[in-house]
Amino acid sequence: MTVPADQLLQAIQADPHRAAADAREALAKARAVRDHAAAAAAQRVLGLAAHGLHDVTAAAAHLRAAIRSAHRAGDATVEAECRMSHALVLDDRGASAAALREIERACLQLTGLRLARATMQRALILRRVGRDDDALAGYQRALTAFRQHGDALWEGRALVNRGVLRGYRGELGPARADLGRAVQIFTDLGLPDAVARTQHNLGFLAAQAGDVPAALSHYDQARDRLAYVGAAAVTQLDRAELLLTARLRPEARAAVGEAVEAARAGAFSSLLGQAQLLSARIELVGGDAGLARTLARQARATFTRQSRPIWAALAHRVELGARVAAAGGNRRVLRDLETVGDRLAAAVWLPSAWDTWVDAAHVAVDLDDMATATRCLEKADAGRHAGSAPLRARAWHAAARIALREDRLPVAKRRLAAGYRDIEQHQATLGATELGMRGGAVGVDIAAARLRLSLGEGDARGALTWLQRVRSAALRLPPARPSDDPVVEALLAELRTVATESATTAIDSPRTARLLRRQRAIEAEVRQRSWLSAGTPVAARRPPTLAALSAALGDRVLVELAALDGQLHALVLADGRVRHRRLCPVEPVATELTALRFAIRRRVVYPGTRIAARADDAAAYSAGVLDRLLLRPLADLLDERPVVLVPSGALHAMPWAMLPTCHGRAVTVSPSSWQWWWAATADPHGGHGRVLVAGPAPHHASVEVTALAGWLPAVTALTGAAATVTGALRTLDGAALGHVASHGVFRADNPMFSHLILADGPLTVCDLSALRHPPELLVLSSCDAGLSAVHPGDELQGLAAALLGLGTRTVVASLGPVDDEDTLRLMTDLHRRLADGVAPAVALARAQSAGVDRISAATFICLGAG
Repeated sequence: MTVPADQLLQAIQADPHRAAADAREALAKARAVRDHAAAAAAQRVLGLAAHGLHDVTAAAAHLRAAIRSAHRAGDATVEAECRMSHALVLDDRGASAAALREIERACLQLTGLRLARATMQRALILRRVGRDDDALAGYQRALTAFRQHGDALWEGRALVNRGVLRGYRGELGPARADLGRAVQIFTDLGLPDAVARTQHNLGFLAAQAGDVPAALSHYDQARDRLAYVGAAAVTQLDRAELLLTARLRPEARAAVGEAVEAARAGAFSSLLGQAQLLSARIELVGGDAGLARTLARQARATFTRQSRPIWAALAHRVELGARVAAAGGNRRVLRDLETVGDRLAAAVWLPSAWDTWVDAAHVAVDLDDMATATRCLEKADAGRHAGSAPLRARAWHAAARIALREDRLPVAKRRLAAGYRDIEQHQATLGATELGMRGGAVGVDIAAARLRLSLGEGDARGALTWLQRVRSAALRLPPARPSDDPVVEALLAELRTVATESATTAIDSPRTARLLRRQRAIEAEVRQRSWLSAGTPVAARRPPTLAALSAALGDRVLVELAALDGQLHALVLADGRVRHRRLCPVEPVATELTALRFAIRRRVVYPGTRIAARADDAAAYSAGVLDRLLLRPLADLLDERPVVLVPSGALHAMPWAMLPTCHGRAVTVSPSSWQWWWAATADPHGGHGRVLVAGPAPHHASVEVTALAGWLPAVTALTGAAATVTGALRTLDGAALGHVASHGVFRADNPMFSHLILADGPLTVCDLSALRHPPELLVLSSCDAGLSAVHPGDELQGLAAALLGLGTRTVVASLGPVDDEDTLRLMTDLHRRLADGVAPAVALARAQSAGVDRISAATFICLGAG
């Protein structure tokens, strides 16, 4: 060998491809002269290099050959070192018992520094089979020896392994210290692969702590280098775990799929069980309890075959959770959950133990077994202080449920409030708008419990106060600005180029397929980089008191709709008094809303036809039914006054002007009463002038903008080639009023890429984050521009919602298709009234009432302050 034995691992860590090439050359020379010792050394390098490149099958073959060559050479020490390396490969292939036998056999033949290295490898195998205390003791013995001998490389490897183990046990501070020291060692040694692996493990620790942006940042720093050495199975599994934590289930499922392919390609059987377990968790979160239970059972069987009892216990926990989700808990499930928690605690996997005990506490409350619920929660008590934010919130929720069963209502309320505070703090750390929206999902159960409590007590004021706090909470956080990232800026520019080329390429052309693939790749990369936006240490802005909210309303009436246990409720604030009305089940409202929106679309798409006439009748019928279900029960509270509406769930897509109660009435729609109050009371940013922008389609866009520019004062108009994304953003920034007429697209599959088509391509939600001072009032004369994806907690994601989050006080936009000629008339009338000083909500209502085609005009709503 050209590489001395004591530099063997360092050469592989530095460049496994180069080390393997050198070893193949050395092996050929050794065979030529029948030098078995040299052959053993070369074959060991080949095995370790293959292992470093995540090809376990090749690694096993090379290391078995190395053992045979060392045996022929009569060198017991070299043979033992080869067995030491082979033991780790056996463990990666899922043969833990054989791996332990192999490493024990190696340890018997080694002394000094070599024994310390084998002790470290033995500790790694012990950790994987759940003997964590023995593993920690082994790491400590090995580290002492490495420091005595000045073996920095192996010290770094031992620190990484111990840091990961400490991370699984929830000992995050000591784990970070271990990994931080390892990064320093590997950097000093000039080992980029080892640095990348350690960076990735720092991402794992950040994920354990619930810091999603930091974890993603670490993963991305390590990604390219780890891809070079074929570490896709491990990296994609960790990334999938993180994506699931962030409630990005489709992305998590795709990452697991890539991990499984990579694990099978490299014969990493030890990772297949983890992939099955993670797949089970993804399906359980997604609501498919049957599939989740099947996958968890498969994972448990895999771990049992591999003699990995701790992982088998984790799989059993998910299996039990799936049973509870499918059919509720029973005594056996409760007993098994508590036992699994005890096993995990005995192995000092405390975060997982806490989680399991909290699950058991919730099941015990369902079974009215308060003694077991209290006992399990007491076991998990440390998790309420040291666990992740979602765990702390679930623990507080379980404690509140126990207090409710014991008729201690004030205690239950305090505990629910404490749990939701943890969720709010968690959302604040997520930073990026999409993650912040999804991060509130874990608080939905707590929010519902507190709302249920208030309504049950007849406390309408308390219910409205709580809804202010929990609804669209992410909008209260400072907005993320992914477009500030130069990489994102360049990607968005490329996306516009791709979109423009796609629009001019035949749909059946092979080039179209390539362009669409590139479009999806760009969108995926932009989303992933947007997730890296750091969270803010600033607390979310507090909702107003009901007195302040009432003062801002003046003669308006606030109607806040909420869905609870399949039933719609209305909380109405008028003249300082809050009243609660129970309305109707959610299901018939959702059904009728779907019918209404379908009828409106047919009416606009087929104007002047028999289809349109039938659609008119269908739309009128559905609008009447919805009015009877939602607003007529509130008629005595509404009188003839202007209304501020805060919808729930699917009702965010309701064209309210179609309902008879709203016809001719000033109606303002808002994501939350807090957002309306902020928009209505915020000081204007001092914007000047009007900006009108026309996209290349539809045809009426340029006609509309040209017509408005002909009589509106202080206008800057962008039409034709001048109406680019960059030009529009630059001109709209700081304007008092903006108007964009263009083709609009709502992307239900990827809401942050909902867009307006301008001269050089799409103006996306992501692009909008470049606006530092968005217009006070923005009119979007486009199809579907007011639509939003609705996430749990009524968190909204779409063009109009993004503008409200950025600081636009009022947005006028359509929730459906628009008719070109009717829209031109509606926009002209609207702007004449706005120019006369009429408030936007009033101006829109009057323009809609004056229009010839009520249905086409009714798709427009006034969002924000009104």
